[in-house]
Amino acid sequence: MKSKFGQYGPMEDEYVLGLRKSSDMPNLQVWRGMAQSKGKIDYSKDFYYIDTGYFNGFDGTKHKNWHRITKNNYQTLGHYGRDILSNDEYCMKKFRKVFTVSYDEMRPEKVLSGVAAKGRIWKAKPWTKRYEGGENILIIEPSLKVFEHYGINSKEWLKQVNEELLEYTDRKVIFRSKPNRQERMSTNTLDDQLRRDEIFCTVTFASVAGLHSVMAGVPSIVLGPSASDYLSNKKISDIINPIFPDEDKIKNHLLYLANCQFNIEEIHNGKAWHYINELQGENKYEANKGLVFTGE
Repeated sequence: MKSKFGQYGPMEDEYVLGLRKSSDMPNLQVWRGMAQSKGKIDYSKDFYYIDTGYFNGFDGTKHKNWHRITKNNYQTLGHYGRDILSNDEYCMKKFRKVFTVSYDEMRPEKVLSGVAAKGRIWKAKPWTKRYEGGENILIIEPSLKVFEHYGINSKEWLKQVNEELLEYTDRKVIFRSKPNRQERMSTNTLDDQLRRDEIFCTVTFASVAGLHSVMAGVPSIVLGPSASDYLSNKKISDIINPIFPDEDKIKNHLLYLANCQFNIEEIHNGKAWHYINELQGENKYEANKGLVFTGE
């Protein structure tokens, strides 16, 4: 099927077509979702990838208003300091829109961690300092489509991660499979499990849960390409004494990531196209960048 913006198929929607239109590049490579992009991307050319945003629900709504858009990768792996973004009025207003408070006003008690199916809103646990009550380790299982994309055997990965953890610690290891969206926004939130099971550190592959773990005051170890790279530990051996970032580092990265996700209006009016290339313009594709542990 064709439009004046180029060739597109049945899975190309208003997000894909909106970004292509705002770029004024009819043949721009734009993909939404791993299942649709696998085996189809020409890595010798620039590509743009769209998927679920990092902070849906933090503005008090129940909908997926935000979508991350990354240039030449599947996750936002870089970082921009506040000294650059704070001089951009739009970026600072975007932070307030995403979190409902300004950058300077942001305090743990004002951050929303999710919205229940019935509309009840949770307050996030303090994340500006490390949660000191943790004893156990939580392995957060990635979805099967993520494993399939990277050619990783899920059972083998989980087995190997668990075995390697036990080489460095005798802490109890708990596994968390990915609940459906309604559950993880209501009756089975990550935030609740971190406290209920007294989690000392989380371990995941590329899940945004690593980022949300840090936001809840719990250190994370990420073993694949992840938006929480800047805030997380990267080796299983780090479980001995996982580093927890300071408040400024966390807030600076939240400011950056908030401006790497967009709503449908921004995609169509050109704001998304502008800021993707402003903040990620130098990104080049590197095969398996950020991939640390495959379980092999």
